[in-house]
Amino acid sequence: FPSHDNKLVKISKVLIEKFPEKKDYLLELSKEFFEQQKIDKSLEIMTIYVDRFPEDLSAKSNKGMLLEMQGSKKEALKIYEEILAKDPNQTHTKELLIGDG
Repeated sequence: FPSHDNKLVKISKVLIEKFPEKKDYLLELSKEFFEQQKIDKSLEIMTIYVDRFPEDLSAKSNKGMLLEMQGSKKEALKIYEEILAKDPNQTHTKELLIGDG
């Protein structure tokens, strides 16, 4: 149901502006799309989340992983490097970065 998916993305953009304190639903929606192997939609939702909450390094790492799955390795690498610049102890991100090299 691609049109349903697009509707969900549009609704998510509106809801995050109106109710930023209820941000967890975006992570759940991204996860749901991921489990359905709709990586592009999962990435779209994760990007909305990360743009609104850039301090969430775990979500940023997930965005990097999704980019990598789509074949955007350079973009993913840039995100991993940003995360490690802010927090060198992000072991999960270090593993992703090392695994890529």
